[in-house]
Amino acid sequence: MVETQKYSPVDFNEIKLEEETIRKLHFQFLPAYALYLLEYKLANLSEDQVELFSEFKPPVLSFFHNFKREELMRIGQQGIEKMLSSISQNKTAGYIENSLMEWLNNQLPQISRNQIEVEDITLISLIRRRLFGKYISSYTTDMDSAVQILNEVDDFTTIAETISIKYLLSIQQDLIEQTQKLAKIGSWVWDLKKNILTWSKELYRIYELENVNIAELDLASFNHPDDAAMVREKMEISRYLKIPHDFFYRIILRDGRTKTLHAKGQIISNAGGEVEIMFGTLQDFTEQKRVENQLEENQHFIQKISDLTPSLITVYNIRTGEYLFINQALELLLGYDRETALKKGVSFFMEIIHPEDLDRILNENEAALNEANQAVTDKRENIKEFRYRMRHKNQEYRWFSTYGSVFERDDENQVVKVINISFDISDQVKTNILLEEKNREVRNQEEMYFRMINEVEDYAILRLSREGIIENWNNGAKKIKGYNADEIIGKHFRIFYSMEDQENHLPEFLIQKAKEQGKALHEGWRVRKDRTKFWGSILITALHDERGQVVGFSKVTRDLTQMKISEEKLLRYTENIEKSNRELEEKNKQLESFNYIASHDLQEPIRKIKTFISRLREDESLALNAQTAISKIEKACIRMQDLVNGLLLYCQADHQDYKEIISLNSLLLDVISEFNEQTELKEILIEKADLPSLNINKLQFRQVFYNIISNSIKYKKENVPLRLDIHYCLENSYHVISFQDNGIGFDQAYADKIFGLFLRLHDNSTYAGTGLGLAICKKIVEIHGGKITASGSLGNGARIELNLPVE
Repeated sequence: MVETQKYSPVDFNEIKLEEETIRKLHFQFLPAYALYLLEYKLANLSEDQVELFSEFKPPVLSFFHNFKREELMRIGQQGIEKMLSSISQNKTAGYIENSLMEWLNNQLPQISRNQIEVEDITLISLIRRRLFGKYISSYTTDMDSAVQILNEVDDFTTIAETISIKYLLSIQQDLIEQTQKLAKIGSWVWDLKKNILTWSKELYRIYELENVNIAELDLASFNHPDDAAMVREKMEISRYLKIPHDFFYRIILRDGRTKTLHAKGQIISNAGGEVEIMFGTLQDFTEQKRVENQLEENQHFIQKISDLTPSLITVYNIRTGEYLFINQALELLLGYDRETALKKGVSFFMEIIHPEDLDRILNENEAALNEANQAVTDKRENIKEFRYRMRHKNQEYRWFSTYGSVFERDDENQVVKVINISFDISDQVKTNILLEEKNREVRNQEEMYFRMINEVEDYAILRLSREGIIENWNNGAKKIKGYNADEIIGKHFRIFYSMEDQENHLPEFLIQKAKEQGKALHEGWRVRKDRTKFWGSILITALHDERGQVVGFSKVTRDLTQMKISEEKLLRYTENIEKSNRELEEKNKQLESFNYIASHDLQEPIRKIKTFISRLREDESLALNAQTAISKIEKACIRMQDLVNGLLLYCQADHQDYKEIISLNSLLLDVISEFNEQTELKEILIEKADLPSLNINKLQFRQVFYNIISNSIKYKKENVPLRLDIHYCLENSYHVISFQDNGIGFDQAYADKIFGLFLRLHDNSTYAGTGLGLAICKKIVEIHGGKITASGSLGNGARIELNLPVE
């Protein structure tokens, strides 16, 4: 292979921004925000940047398609860290200069200088805006500061974008010039009489041949098959018509690669007009052709990118008033056809600028032009910003921010052309207005909030310094703790704690816990100004600045003394309940013992007495007075057995928990049938309503119905037939069954007592009974979750009402 040469890249030994640009890049608010992002959000920004690159897909991303996400984040984090570090130290200008040096001198990692495109610059600028804007709300709640930071972010990204685009255009221009200088031309001479072909060394390098004799080569075999016939024709025409030739053709090298050559030649004839010599040059035009194709593609691509960018880009000749370039964003942002604007020139924009802004913009533009013409430059042009309104085609005025810079100067260093990049900032202006309104609203809310806190009396709300010093005082604090604001502000909050808590460093412990964990909760006895104590519930919360550093604490105290006293009373009450439960359990055990005794031990003597009475009655020799005594003993024995059976039934009610769906109609009719003898003699009349079927214990409710009906019969009026009306209704989720009779009734004052054990309103000589019937009914109804009540009056009958829950 012959020696090859490489392109020499443009050498940028030093890049220095204009002083005015450097001054603009010296920010007031952005450095602190950059430091915050560097310290707390670096990993998040790296993740966000990968996501935004995936979303916007700048062309440069295609060169990283084989990289894993972790590698992309590592590379991205290095770049973000370098950028934030420079901005945080207010070395933004140096960062831009160094970045340009690395790019322009082809020192970028992974990619070459020429792989950067206009769309990359524009989209990277947009991504940076997104990254800076995402965490502004977590950094500060001050709307003014947020707006200032975002404005400085716009300045930084716009300046960097404008300068980068300018240098990119310069690189592309230098590339074209370098390509032209690198063209290689070899010469040849063909002696037709001797048939000797002579090549210069350059031709050997073009054909990439070494140590060969061209006489032994078939040079025509190198010609591209598609061009071979054309080459023969051109050469024959030149030889036989004795005219120069000038054409392009392709050759195929031995390794299969193709080159494009530019052939130029002449002929030399003898005195007789016979052609003796042909000579000429062959220029390796492969690279030029490639560059030409690339330039065409680049121009098309630049046009396409400029049309797609959300920025309005124009190049303007200030001497002719003509616009040399306007991208498609004019139609996108303002609705106008760019061909119309190109045709009208500067007058077009003069017509659509807001009348209130026009004079100011003309003056600012003239001042910037005068300054630029007086400046001494070495390709470091200053950038000026202009803000004004332009009228959309729909007649709506929109705000624009335009960054302008010198694009071209003449030999006398005077400005000839300028480049402007304009951004529609209408939304930003509206946002600024809204932010200002929100800021006022927040200030009003803060004022109301502080007033509200001050007026709260149920809570002591304080602000403490990092060391625990009291910094404010509200009415609730005064009410709970007893101090006036001037007596307590400036003192340590340990004053509210007992000597024991102070010696145990409880206040300091709570402060440290809130600092480490964000908050600290505690309840305990606290000390008022008058040295009395109250039970306080305390919440201490750490307060942080925008960098996450603890700057103080809020402390909220609630007086829970009465609640504490109530809790202690409840505890004592609970202990009493538990004690009563234990006593009740003991009584239940005793009751079970009684059940056994009642069912066995007490029944046995009664049975023996009844047996002896039966034997005595068989003795006919007993006197009449003895027979009378035996009858009294028998009645007493029967009453004793009834009492024992009643008590046994009452005590066993709790243990019969078997339930089933029973028709109360059928059950009641079955009970009524036991009183058929009285009903047939018309001593009683029973009227009943239709009763439902319920989930009950059948035996127990049979006992309830029997006891109530027999009770009505027992207490009927003398010589007056008994009328018993049984009613049913559904009321408030309860089945209500009532028994109303016309008997002797009772005094309502005894309505609750008649359900007690052994409690009777009449003596046994008038109305026999044990005093257990209604007590058994009450217990059975309550076991079923219901309740039983009685009402009546003397001489007007009685009413027994059952209330059973609906299941």
